[in-house]
Amino acid sequence: MGAVDGWVARALDLPLLWVVPVFVMLSGALALDPARFRGSGDFLRDRVWLLVLLLRRVPGLRRLC
Repeated sequence: MGAVDGWVARALDLPLLWVVPVFVMLSGALALDPARFRGSGDFLRDRVWLLVLLLRRVPGLRRLC
């Protein structure tokens, strides 16, 4: 029964392998609106600042920031 479960899992997984890379590419394309793009430094600084603020809210991760 274990081999059959593995084949079923692969059959369900293989058609959906494209979803994550396409999501990352689309979200990146939408985040980098050419009209608002001020440079890579500003983009990364904003994202890192947001990440630091979010990590400070997680109690177990406060020592990292």
